[in-house]
Amino acid sequence: MRLFGATEHLFRFDAHDVWTLFHSFAFDFSVWEIWGPLLHGGRLIVVSYSISRSPGEFLTLIAREGVTILNQTPSAFYQLVQAEREHPELGRTLVLRHVIFGGEALDVRATRRLV
Repeated sequence: MRLFGATEHLFRFDAHDVWTLFHSFAFDFSVWEIWGPLLHGGRLIVVSYSISRSPGEFLTLIAREGVTILNQTPSAFYQLVQAEREHPELGRTLVLRHVIFGGEALDVRATRRLV
């Protein structure tokens, strides 16, 4: 609760946001993924294990479902970016508002090459 309260002014989550439960519920990042939409009235898309292991299928899912809040480890995000490069038509349909990183160190230089 404290984390959401302390970051409210940064993210401004609301009932229009669509989140994914990408990570295992045993991973601490899942707490953020589950409670974010529940606390703010948003929608939670539970990602199947097989889709979480296929960057192309995950890209299709987040485009189709209109995901606005994406929580990713940097290594998973880099794979998602590669899938978007292979399918730029899907990338153009994304409506992401925020990508929130956690779980491992982020290579800021790599993110600069992505934007």
